[in-house]
Order: sequence, then structure tokens, then C-alpha cells
Amino acid sequence: MSMVSEFCLCRYIGFRLTIENDRTLVFPFISHQNHPNIQVRAYFNILKKYGSPAFEREFGHEYLDLNEGCMGYYMNLSKVLDEKNGYLNDGALTVEYGFQVESEQGKDGIWMFNFFDLFYNWQSQDNMFWFAIEHGNHLFGHRQIVILHSKKISNSKKTRALAPKSITIARLIMCLQVTHGVRLQMTDIDYGNVARIASYFGFSNTARYCERQLIEMELTSNTEHVGMALKCNMRFYLVNYWYIKFRISIEDDGTWVYPFIFHDNHLEIQVRGYFNIIKKDGSCSFESDFGHLHLESDEGCSGEYMDIEELLDEENGYLDNGALTVEYGFQVDAEQGKDGIWMLNFFDLFFDWQSQDNTFCFTIEHGNHLFGHKQIIILHSKKVTGPNKTGVRVPKSITNAQLIMCLQITHGVRLQLTDKDYRNVARIAFHFGFSNTVRYCERQLIEMELTSNTEHVGMALKCNMRCHLVHQLKQIKTKKELINFLSRLNLENMSSESMKSIAAKIFSL
Repeated sequence: MSMVSEFCLCRYIGFRLTIENDRTLVFPFISHQNHPNIQVRAYFNILKKYGSPAFEREFGHEYLDLNEGCMGYYMNLSKVLDEKNGYLNDGALTVEYGFQVESEQGKDGIWMFNFFDLFYNWQSQDNMFWFAIEHGNHLFGHRQIVILHSKKISNSKKTRALAPKSITIARLIMCLQVTHGVRLQMTDIDYGNVARIASYFGFSNTARYCERQLIEMELTSNTEHVGMALKCNMRFYLVNYWYIKFRISIEDDGTWVYPFIFHDNHLEIQVRGYFNIIKKDGSCSFESDFGHLHLESDEGCSGEYMDIEELLDEENGYLDNGALTVEYGFQVDAEQGKDGIWMLNFFDLFFDWQSQDNTFCFTIEHGNHLFGHKQIIILHSKKVTGPNKTGVRVPKSITNAQLIMCLQITHGVRLQLTDKDYRNVARIAFHFGFSNTVRYCERQLIEMELTSNTEHVGMALKCNMRCHLVHQLKQIKTKKELINFLSRLNLENMSSESMKSIAAKIFSL
């Protein structure tokens, strides 16, 4: 998928001759024996003996079909060779030229941008954004497009960004192609990878595009897909492709019809639902409201059974211009992964949030939100709650995925995480004052019996994890190790409990 044009690497410049009206003309020509269809920018200039330009030519966005090249101005050969005209310098003709492949058409007919080369006029125009990758390499995107698609980058006013080592060049190129408007044909794995990279750089439109493609692929849901959707804030991918329709049931006492919401293939979920038939005069009928309904794979939820003859009789007022109006609501409360762990859905507003004071809003970047249960948040934290407080802003340093893991644990979900994830969750929980969540992460980290290091002790001190600190200190065997360890810590900001633990360790050696 990476676009490394052979034409970019193996192009040639030479002079060609042509005879017209008994005159021999010469012109500079850039060529390649075999190249795909490309769009290029080019520049030619003949530098005279004393440095002045002649036969200068510049053209941009030039399309070259297969095996075509680009050329400079035709020059009369006899005039060029006449030393009095000053074109020759010690018998040599000096050609100044520039060449850039802007895009290339693949065999599938899709045009792809060339992000490997500096822009043609990058030194004089502020139109380029640098993506620094491993080993001193770079990719170059159009700054206006990058800024347009990412508030995360535009707010920083930077002209470059460092790509993490976990992002390969091929994946970053795919992400940049989609962000610049190219609609690549990719696999579900590629769309998932691009969505993750787009989420990292803040390319929300690119993440939404990948989300839409994954939905259209109608993949069988699994824990990996759900995890990716959570990490990249793909709320539609999590709950999309639910349908509402009417189903008919023929019984001994007549033909009945009922509204039905379903999905062709879903994991086990817990939902809330609402159905209501709006009559022609606006009144309600056959109203049904159900909450916390458990649906196993392929199950749906249905409304009240209605006599079809009664509905079709216009005198009863159910039809309005021959149409039946259905009011409905649907919310996925929680979903069970293949590992058997149930995870709550924090992306959607609660079913009755307008009438009940039961939602606590976490405002994250780019105007997005996560919604927790207010009663649970109040129970676990006095720091973020107040008499009239219904929400809190999340620092930019906290990612969506990390906050979701923290909220899952705070709401009672016992995720199986790595030691790194537990540390991240502990830091976020400490920031928001979720002391029980901090204690839970502390216990998990102790049970993992990790090797002691400065980062672990520093985190334990910062999050007031006294038990974890003691566990880490137990692994230090000599005074020299302890002194070396303490020299890298900020002792002035330690709590009195932490100081007591360290003092006890000093006296025990």
C-alpha cells in the first residue's frame, strides 16, 4: 500500500533534438522508460555563463500518461552553441531543474498522493506538515488539510509531529491517504489500524470514515473489534446496524402485528427500549417501556401485539394518510465480550437523562463526551462532585481508551489489564478522586509482583499507594540501592505515610 514511485527514484534528464523548418532545436527532457500515470510539477532553467536565467519554464499539476515525460523550452542549437551568446561556460551548458511527483495512479485506478518528497515550493510557502518517523525519515502532508482535520494539531500551532514507533510507515501512509481524501480499498484490519492512527493524531473524519466502512463490512462482532471501537470512540460501530420493522404473527384469534428491533449478529447485551404508536390526533397507544432487558446473541426486543384489522381501520385513527407512526427508543446499557466480561456503554446519554438527574458527563477533546452514572461517581469521589455539579472536563493527557478503562473499573467492571494499564488507570483515578479504583489497581499491581523501579515507586508515591510502595521497597536489599533509588525521587512532596515507610526501610537495612 505504500507509494514509493519508481519514477521518483529512477528518472533521467537529458537533451533531445528535433528538426523543424531546417532548424535544429534542442530541449531538456525528464523521462523514465516505464512509469504509471502520474501528476507532476517541474521546472527548467538554462543558467548562462554569468548566472542569469534563460529559457526558464515552470509548470505544475501536469498529467503524464504511461511513458510520457516533461520538457523545457525548445532552443535553437546554433544559438546555444555560439559562445558569444553566453550560454556555454567552458563548453558546457548548465541546466537548473526541479521535479516532483505529486500523485500516482495505481493499477486499480486509484490516485494516491506522494508523501515522501518535500513540496515543490516548501521553502517559500507555509504549506507543508512534517511527520517524523523512525531512523530520521519523514513523510510530508498538506498543512492546510492536516489542520482542517485535526484540532489536536491545529491548536498546537506546530508544523510537525512525531509518529510513535508502534505506527509503521505503511499504516501511516494509508491514514494520510484517507485523510487527504483518497478512498482506498482496504481490509477490515487495515481500516482498524488506520482508525487507531487517525484517533491518535485527532483526524476525527478519517476515524468516522473507517467506522462507516467497518459497519458496511458487517463483520462478526468480537472483543478485539469492540476494544478498537472503544479506543477510537466509534460509538456508531458499537451500536449500529440495529433495525426496526413490523413482524406479523398469525394466531387462532386473528393476525397480530408488533414492532421489533433487532440486529443480524450481536454479542450478548443488556438494553433498554421503548415503543409507542402515535395516533392521528397525537395521542399515544400500545405504549411499552422496558429496561435492563438481557438479549442473547441474535435476539431482539418487541413492542405490544396489535390486532392488524384494528390498525387498518381508519375510523380507529391509527393511520395518518395511510401511514402508521411509531415512536421508539433504544439503548445498549452493556455488552458481554467473548472473555465473558460485561462492559458498560459510556458513549450514549442515559435513556431517561432528561427527566432524571442520573448522568455525570466527562467532556473530552473535540467536543466529545462520555457519560457515567452520577450516583456511582458521587459515591466514589468527593473531588469531582458538588451540590449542582453534573460534569467535569478531562485533561488532554488522558486518552479515551484510558478513561474508559478507569470508568469501567469505577463502575464495578473487573477488567483483565496489563501492569501498564493498571498504572494508567490508577493515575486517572487519583486525578478524579476515585480512591477505591486506586486501591483496586494497587492490589492488582502487588499481585503481579513486578520488579521494583523508579517509575513504579514514583507512581506509588504520586497516587498515595502506600501498600504498593511498601511492596516495592521490600525488593531493595542494600543501603546503596536504596540511596541510589531515593536520589531519583521527589522526597519533598511525599506524604507523611510514605516517609514513614521509607524511614522504616532505612532502619531495616
